[in-house]
Amino acid sequence: MILMLKSDKGQPLTKKFIRNAEGSETKKDFANVYEYYATPCPVFDIHSLSFVLTELEAQTSSCIVRGELVIPTEGKIRRTKFDGSRDGFICDRLTGTQWLMCDFDKVEAPEWLPADIRLRYLIEMLPACFHKASYHYQWSSSAGRDGWKTLSCHIWFWLTEPWPSDVIRKRVKVENWEGVDRAPFDAIQIHYTASPVFVNQTDTLDCPRSGLVLMEIDAVELPPFVEPVPVPRAFKPNMGQATGFEGKLQEMLDDIGPNYHEPIRSVIMFYVMACAVETYDIDAFKDRLMSAIHLAPTGKSDKNIYDESYVNRSIDGAVRKNPRNY
Repeated sequence: MILMLKSDKGQPLTKKFIRNAEGSETKKDFANVYEYYATPCPVFDIHSLSFVLTELEAQTSSCIVRGELVIPTEGKIRRTKFDGSRDGFICDRLTGTQWLMCDFDKVEAPEWLPADIRLRYLIEMLPACFHKASYHYQWSSSAGRDGWKTLSCHIWFWLTEPWPSDVIRKRVKVENWEGVDRAPFDAIQIHYTASPVFVNQTDTLDCPRSGLVLMEIDAVELPPFVEPVPVPRAFKPNMGQATGFEGKLQEMLDDIGPNYHEPIRSVIMFYVMACAVETYDIDAFKDRLMSAIHLAPTGKSDKNIYDESYVNRSIDGAVRKNPRNY
């Protein structure tokens, strides 16, 4: 079962790209919506899920969430969560949810990556139980607009049994589902399903925006999950180690490996956003970062993809986002 939400006044829940007569383009983001009409929709497998998702692509004012209605209603609802301590219209499914969506947002892509391997590249970031399973994909509105330097895609799977959202959210972190955003694994988090709208132009994506990819199996069997018990860190006396900014920077560099993508992006953004202009030495920082990657323990990902070209693109992207003009 999925819960479809439709904005009460038909407000758009997708991005719109408008090209004017002079050829320049403007973008309109999602509308702010406070009330919705909710409709439960049955889905039974990856095929029925893919069918519903395909139908929703043309419905620009609709989206879905993982939760279910606390009390069935045909009236308007707010996208608020009932969790026992506060009132709300939507709650987590008691039996769990049998589908999940992996949200990959701006995952750095190596320059050598062929067009027909992009989806496979993202799938390989997931645990092995996903690798042979059928899936439905939808490239985001930003996909391909940077020349495929990054990959942004929603990939949907069907599971052999329902799993609670909070457990999936923990698994993403503990099992290193690399590149996957944990935010969607919540009862009320919007899963945007509508295709972007293009005005006075056509969709420039050089591949199908969505589709169903059939593999060896149609459902993912997640292995049992035992939440690890935190191991207390050993006491380390202060022997004059770096503190403040330098200490935090070194701590983040030491955190690289066996996870790579998120720790690398985090330390780059931290350095670029926190450095004062007079201490900004990008070459020295890059040398330290490359050294940290080289010395980091091996993970599921091939360390070789996090090369100097990858680091340069990541740093350039962080600098562009920095409000200071370096």
